[in-house]
Amino acid sequence: MESPSFASTPPWGKALLAAALSLVMAAAAQPSSAGDPIRFGKSYEDLKPGQRRLIDDWVARFNRTMDRDQGPETVYDSAPVSVRSTFEAVTHALMTTPLTGTDGRPMGTALDLIARLDSVHGKIRRSRGDLQFRIYVTLKPGALEKLAASKEFARHADNTIYHKGYPINYRQRGGVPSIQISIARNGREADIDVDYRSSRFPSALINGHLTASNSDVRAGNNYDRHVGRWQGLANWWRSLFGLPAKDVPAVDIGEEQLQLAALPRERYARIEEAVADFLKVWLLEQDPLEAMGYFSPRSEDCVVLKRGGDADRGMVRYEILRSLMSANDAVGKPETLKDVLSGVHITQEGLRVVRQPHHAQFVIFEAPDDLAYDFDCGNRLRPEDAGKRPPRRYGKYYAAVFRVHAPDRVGETLLTLWTREKGYWRLVSFELEPGGSRLSFGKRPQEEPSAAAPPREAVAAPAGFLKANHDHLESWLVRRDVKKAIRYFSPAAAACYELLRSPEDPEAKNAREALDYTAAAMAKLVSYLAPAERLEDVIIGVEFYHPELRPVRNPHPDAYALAAVPDHLGEGLRCARRASGEEFSEDPAARPRYGRYYATSFRLRNIPGQPAVFRALWTTQEGKWRIVAYDVVTH
Repeated sequence: MESPSFASTPPWGKALLAAALSLVMAAAAQPSSAGDPIRFGKSYEDLKPGQRRLIDDWVARFNRTMDRDQGPETVYDSAPVSVRSTFEAVTHALMTTPLTGTDGRPMGTALDLIARLDSVHGKIRRSRGDLQFRIYVTLKPGALEKLAASKEFARHADNTIYHKGYPINYRQRGGVPSIQISIARNGREADIDVDYRSSRFPSALINGHLTASNSDVRAGNNYDRHVGRWQGLANWWRSLFGLPAKDVPAVDIGEEQLQLAALPRERYARIEEAVADFLKVWLLEQDPLEAMGYFSPRSEDCVVLKRGGDADRGMVRYEILRSLMSANDAVGKPETLKDVLSGVHITQEGLRVVRQPHHAQFVIFEAPDDLAYDFDCGNRLRPEDAGKRPPRRYGKYYAAVFRVHAPDRVGETLLTLWTREKGYWRLVSFELEPGGSRLSFGKRPQEEPSAAAPPREAVAAPAGFLKANHDHLESWLVRRDVKKAIRYFSPAAAACYELLRSPEDPEAKNAREALDYTAAAMAKLVSYLAPAERLEDVIIGVEFYHPELRPVRNPHPDAYALAAVPDHLGEGLRCARRASGEEFSEDPAARPRYGRYYATSFRLRNIPGQPAVFRALWTTQEGKWRIVAYDVVTH
């Protein structure tokens, strides 16, 4: 049965729509110290017209969503320091970067590519570097074509590890610092940040803090790097005595202070405890700001899916917030969950009922991975990125099913899907069904694979590649036989040394010398590591995120990830091509060809912060499997 539209959904049904991180999200905030009257930071008044255009539009959309009348000055000036510094640094770089066609014709600035601002991510504690210090935007029609036609930007090989959902990768020419624009396949949504530092081998694999600070204009000497390329940005986030401004937002939105919880308030051991606390916070304590911590960013796809793929992602989190508030108004002031909830039993092969004390208020089912995969809104919204449907295993996902009651009516059945994220139980998908007790996980339609998006079924890789890759890593990281490990590098990989070397590292005169220096870096990395008997004790695989990469049947999934790489992407990842500045190209009408290239990726275990990922590209040369390119991927 088809779910009703968002507009027709009652308030308590709307309340389980999920959210994206937004401009003044509390995840970027730190609690304010009591009685601190000092506020540092640049104001809305100092923004340029192009920057104001984005803020004015965002606040206008926010006011419509929340039924408020906030001025852009109030909202912007009260945003966290890290949010404002990120917004100003990225937009300043964009507005001072002119776009010029190959014929010399001016095409405006890079800021003119943006139709609207969706969200700004400043500092987000316990989050990956590729999710911090960047802006998310909706591009104007034709923006992708304008980038491709400009002299200032070049398309690099697609993102394969970070920037999930934004594989198309454009970087500003001229080296770091540079603007990186990562674009979704639809050509409309983009993730934009400034890269201030190059990834270095092996330091980036060990120094996890480097990945986040890479795009934070306030970190280290990033500000000096910024104004060295884009002049005119004021360093307002430091006080007269050089101390950094505190990241202490206090955004007044009508009667409420907008301090949306970034995570649940407790790490509960059992799923029923987490669901009960979520419902208690929302319906009994009536604290929707705190209840927002239970919504995983993954669940925002449910809103987009419900709207047929068209939603204002920048406002989704505020829609859910307002809906939670509306639900509180509808139910009044209940004393217990029994007053407002009733559990719903559904019939679906594969679901297992979990015995728990709140069965009358909400029914918990243990859901196998394959049904959870089918139910996941992101998989249904982007089937080309969904990956292989997992086998039937239990223990990772649970479903909570219930109805919410108002004094004068009964709500509709809500099915919510939960899993652990960072040790917390969080809601990752939902489904609303009008009045029925039979509710099932709907399988995504089985479509014929398109030429541009082959199915991501796990494939078999040549035995020679599997053996060579494992022996290379074991020789390097377990047996510490770097001389043997370096033999797997092709002379073609020598160009990677120049791309990754630090300014203080020696310049290689030829390919042999470059590989000698690479071997020295590999030995240096090993010297930092504790002895281990297995690769799984040293490294952990990092999944590839790209619609055209095919996962490989992997005998050691706990140590590294493997993928089959299409020929055109493999050619784009070669270091000599990247060093030459040659643009990445592909024929969208051509079916990708596989079999020549395979990739492996991993990061070091037990490294604090956010260590970078080591990625190696393999192919055969003279009948032997060799690494022809390697990279250190931060974000």
